[in-house]
Amino acid sequence: MQYIMVLTNLILIRNTNITMPLDALSFLGLAAITIVIGYIGSLFFKKTGVPDVIWLLLLGLVLGPLLNLIDRTLYIAVLPLLSALALIMILFDAGLSMDFYQVIRSFSRSLLLAIVGVVFSMIAVSLFMVFFLNFNITEGLLLGSIVGGTSSASVASIARRVGGIRENVKTLLTLESILNDPLTIVIPIVLVGFLTATTQINPIDPAISIVSAFSIGGMLGLLGGLIWQTIADRLKEKHLEYILTLAAIFVVYITVEALHGSGPIAALLFGLVVGNKKIIYGILKMRQRSREGFDNVKATQAELSFFIRSFFFVYLGLIAVINTEFILYGVGVVAVLIITRLAFTQFCMVKMHLRENEKNIIRIMTPRGLAAAVMIQLPLTLGLPHAAEMFNIGFIVILGTTLYTTVMAFVFRGHRHNHKKGKH
Repeated sequence: MQYIMVLTNLILIRNTNITMPLDALSFLGLAAITIVIGYIGSLFFKKTGVPDVIWLLLLGLVLGPLLNLIDRTLYIAVLPLLSALALIMILFDAGLSMDFYQVIRSFSRSLLLAIVGVVFSMIAVSLFMVFFLNFNITEGLLLGSIVGGTSSASVASIARRVGGIRENVKTLLTLESILNDPLTIVIPIVLVGFLTATTQINPIDPAISIVSAFSIGGMLGLLGGLIWQTIADRLKEKHLEYILTLAAIFVVYITVEALHGSGPIAALLFGLVVGNKKIIYGILKMRQRSREGFDNVKATQAELSFFIRSFFFVYLGLIAVINTEFILYGVGVVAVLIITRLAFTQFCMVKMHLRENEKNIIRIMTPRGLAAAVMIQLPLTLGLPHAAEMFNIGFIVILGTTLYTTVMAFVFRGHRHNHKKGKH
């Protein structure tokens, strides 16, 4: 699955009227404001527990849709680059912090969450749209498939900043969201084929595409990380190790996407190998030459990931489309997705030994992100029936689910602290 190509083609087709160059000064100004707001938000988060995601999203909404201080069409032009960069950096950072054995243990449960979540969301959203906006079943399933999966960049960012849950739960949620990515791209494309009746679709082909994306991304991510780590051990200039690591992960990501694999899975597993070098070397009975430079890689990655993550949420607010006519329907779809997740996670958490606050975090983890923001333009680009409704409702769903997750994570964090104080 060529993730970047899908994004690029949709953006170019949808925005053929973009002729102005991106204003470098306004972009740099936005970057500076983002860093400051992100830093202040992180300090505020440490003091109060209020997620900084809220302030970053609000900054984007104020500068873009609300006050129109920034021309969003200029920033949409660079959406493919920024979305790919955000995915690479955020998921590489997540992989660095994961435990290899936890990933192995969590994979099957994460896959179950991803598949059941997308299927249940598609059905629930479709029924809502058929009942309230007179969509047919296929059109409803199309919207449901686009907004049916959680955003890997959003989940990885929010999960990392939620206190009081164990690392295996964060790993479970991050893996689930990454496994969602191929589903929420392949399934909408298949459904568009049914709606336009332009292609004869073999029902087996989508399943093969998804399995292929997982396997290619996973295999090359692990192999690329191992090869790079072997090379990095022999580098004499350790102070340049981070920038070379970045180049290596870009090469792996591009290669995986060119082979129709899942770049996000590759980025995560590349980071997993780098972050678990000692364990991987032990399994393969390889001699670890040096750990020098690894701490520099983690420290530099943490700072760069902070900026990319902050910009991701500002950007999400910046490119949003707020149409008051469809706010109510968008909120309705958000409610459907929330209720659906409460139902299917209850089923998927059977026989899992979790604390109550960990169950609550799994139940509320609903954010949608940039992949949905791009795919929601597909029906409009092809002139499908009800495309305008899907487009306007889609952005409200993205913003609504992200805000809901961040607020509820804060609420449950507060409950946990109150519970602790009560024990004392």
